Order: sequence, then structure tokens, then C-alpha cells
Amino acid sequence: RDIGEFTLRKPITVPVEFTVEQKILHDSILSVLHDMLSHIHCTDNTKFMMTTIRRQTASCLFGLVPMLNEILYRHVYELVDDDSFDSGLINSDKSTTAIRERIQKILTLAENLPEEDPKLDAMLKIIDEKQKEPKNKVMIFSSFKHTLNYLYQKLVEKGIRVGMIHGGVEDEERRALRKR
Repeated sequence: RDIGEFTLRKPITVPVEFTVEQKILHDSILSVLHDMLSHIHCTDNTKFMMTTIRRQTASCLFGLVPMLNEILYRHVYELVDDDSFDSGLINSDKSTTAIRERIQKILTLAENLPEEDPKLDAMLKIIDEKQKEPKNKVMIFSSFKHTLNYLYQKLVEKGIRVGMIHGGVEDEERRALRKR
């Protein structure tokens, strides 16, 4: 409803590889969550349960970093509160102590993630190309607010005129953005 009839939609996907540090962080997040969910739900088949976090980590690690503490520790408490928690795991890689240590390493990785962002660079290149044509505008869609917030901040820092619409934006503000 926000883009109306005034635009041509030409969606493109640009494949961009993670940096080494981003790949390590991505894989570490998914690994620890898989281990926790496997134990909590007594199954190694966690693919469906991890659909959203897989998409979030693939969408924008930099936007996800502020939320990692809550995301990762939420499941640790489920392990601790679980009456069926196997105390024989104490010395294993899936014990709550080991899981907490892994989470702390992940949070440290996230805090020290180099600022290099090949996905942002690829997007900025596309924006630069599109803006060479007069009156050309670019719309970027994401399913995740953390991605939108990160991109909004980075685009503003680059001096690009930008607006952001998501489910929490009031209709009046949406109309003002459309008019602009």
C-alpha cells in the first residue's frame, strides 16, 4: 500500500559473501542455538525452529548485534528451568556452563566485529548507480526492523536522503513520506 502505482518494481538479489569474522559469528550463533534447542526439545531437527534466526543472521549481522544478548540467553534460561535437564551434561559441550561460555565468546565476537560490511558496500554501489539517473529512487525492503534500523543509520551517515516505513510507523508519517 505504501508504494502504490507510481513505481516500477525491479527486485534484484545481489549475492555477497560474509567476511571471515562475519562468517565465524554467523556460524557460532546458529551452532549454539541449535545445541540449546536440540536439548530443550529433545531433537536434532531444529531447522524449522531456527528459520527466523537463520533469516535474521543472513539479513544483517550488524543490526542483530544489539539484540544478541537477549536472543541467546533466552534459551539458556529454558535449559536451567527444564526439569529434565541432564546433569550428566555438566562436563559436555552442551552444559549450561559451556553454553554460557560459548555465548560470551559470541558476544565478544559481535562487539569486536570489524566495521567492514560488504553487503552495505554492495547496496551503496547500487544506490549510487540508480541515483545517476534523474528522479530515480530506490526502495529497500526487509522483513526485519533491526536490518531497517541499521541501514537507515548508515544511509543517513552517508548523507543519503532516506525515509523508513515499518509496521510501527503511523499512517500520518507514512503519508508524509509518500508525498516527499
